[in-house]
Amino acid sequence: AFAGIQEEWNLSVCLLHRLLGGDVNDVELRKTHVQKQPNKPKDDILRSNLDGFVDIADELVYDAVLTLFESKLKCVISKLEQ
Repeated sequence: AFAGIQEEWNLSVCLLHRLLGGDVNDVELRKTHVQKQPNKPKDDILRSNLDGFVDIADELVYDAVLTLFESKLKCVISKLEQ
């Protein structure tokens, strides 16, 4: 199984292919959804629609996936440096 990080989309796509095989296709790296409010950070835009609600379970899952993503990335980098 693989889970990437949206904020690190291009890196996620490259890591996915490095771990599971196949070549990166240009279409995978294209922006297909452009944010309508470019002056606000994404987190502010998303959270502003929630009236201050924070989904604790979602935060826990995201943190776990981020930790796993960073671990796999470090592993791949260390193998490439050998």
